[in-house]
Amino acid sequence: MKSYKCCFCLTKINSPTIEDMGTYTREKLQTFYGTFVNTIGRIAIRHKGKMFRIMGDDLSYYFPRTKDQTSVAAIKSVLECCLKQIERRQSLSELFDK
Repeated sequence: MKSYKCCFCLTKINSPTIEDMGTYTREKLQTFYGTFVNTIGRIAIRHKGKMFRIMGDDLSYYFPRTKDQTSVAAIKSVLECCLKQIERRQSLSELFDK
């Protein structure tokens, strides 16, 4: 297996949110997790990310184009991805609070 260096990201639902989950129904939690994974995953894919693993409250993905560490466009895409995910944080939180 060939390996190379590239940007790797991990998005995690924060601890207070996890602690609050004990008060919600299984269906609501499934809906929230599904929305979280799909929203964050789609943003990563739109920015040329590749999904690596979904595990519990973590979503990990990497950006193969960043193996070329001189590619400003590849690094810019990673940063734009992260900023877009941060922008979506509020709407995901509001969905969970409904």
